[in-house]
Amino acid sequence: MMYLSILLRAVLGLNPNNLTTRRLAYEETASALSRVLADGGFDEIEVALQEQLLTLAIRQVEADIRNGVDITSPDYYPTALAEAEYRAKERAALLRKKSGAANLGGEPDPSIVKRAASVMERLKVLDQLSAFSCGAADRPSRISVIYALLIRSIHNIAADSKIAIVWVVLEPAFLIAFIVAMYWLVGSHQIMNMDIAPFAVTGSVSWGLLRASSVRVGSAMLRARDVLNLPPVSPFDVAMTEALVSLLIYSGVFVVAIGFVLVLGLGDPPDDLLNVVKYWLGLWVAATGVGLMFSYFFLHWSYGKRIIPVAWRGVSLVSGVLFVSEQFPEDVKGYLLMNPILHGIQLMRDAYFAGYKTVEASALYFFCSAVLMLMVGMACERRSRRMIAPG
Repeated sequence: MMYLSILLRAVLGLNPNNLTTRRLAYEETASALSRVLADGGFDEIEVALQEQLLTLAIRQVEADIRNGVDITSPDYYPTALAEAEYRAKERAALLRKKSGAANLGGEPDPSIVKRAASVMERLKVLDQLSAFSCGAADRPSRISVIYALLIRSIHNIAADSKIAIVWVVLEPAFLIAFIVAMYWLVGSHQIMNMDIAPFAVTGSVSWGLLRASSVRVGSAMLRARDVLNLPPVSPFDVAMTEALVSLLIYSGVFVVAIGFVLVLGLGDPPDDLLNVVKYWLGLWVAATGVGLMFSYFFLHWSYGKRIIPVAWRGVSLVSGVLFVSEQFPEDVKGYLLMNPILHGIQLMRDAYFAGYKTVEASALYFFCSAVLMLMVGMACERRSRRMIAPG
């Protein structure tokens, strides 16, 4: 009776004595189940069965609350619900048999089994997120909550269109090709002793990480209201999950892109890998802070979600994706070097290329700015909690 477990924890995590909050818990649980089942690719009979099982659990819990039954008791186990569920499953099996959906050979379709396993895994994740003592003494740690959300997000990505997944790799690939072609057309095969191909990779993939992390974090709290109704989950947990997803994805893209550069003989491996990783993580921290600021504007400004991501793309033109500051005259450098993202990308290139040493980018300025952006973003997230948290 997994639905009963999830439902009880969702209800008890809010205010079980308030009908409005109970209805909110019922509606959000039903909405989450509908999305999970839609991604599973089940037939109408199975979808109807699962929805009926949840409806039976909702009716039982609501009836027991109104009748004064102690639903917080460890011995709470409504036998009437168990019997109703058994009858519902029997009716579904009979309907499937009559419609010819059952496999006459006795073995289920492997694709159906795989989808069922995926759906059940996602339901277990929801159960894990809501698994805590109603006395609030045994709430799961923040790391456990973020881990469960990360598993959920990975399942969601796997269920999305395969074209969207491929585009994550193709988008930086197009930008890399554009940068390489732009310099080759003017007869340049190196920039300040840096080979063009790895120069393009360090710029374009770094910007991909910045853009994806900030936009995903900014919009995550609008897309994850269902899990925010689970008591252990905070908006910050959701934001950190999306930031980690972007870090994992673009770290993989970076490794693949550099691998292609090395295989094709277009460049050398990193000269100082440890510092490359250090500045890569610094850029990620900055992007997470920017994303938390975005979430504040997305919630308070109706056009923010449309305008801000477009304007953010324009920042790439002054962030060192296509150039380094040493290529510009002195009267322009001062303005460009106000951008901490340029410092981060330039310092990462300094660590990557043995023949390039920047004298204008500052590690202190970059890391202090990244930490400041994260702190400001966290402050914005705290001010927005009343608008995004349930209840």
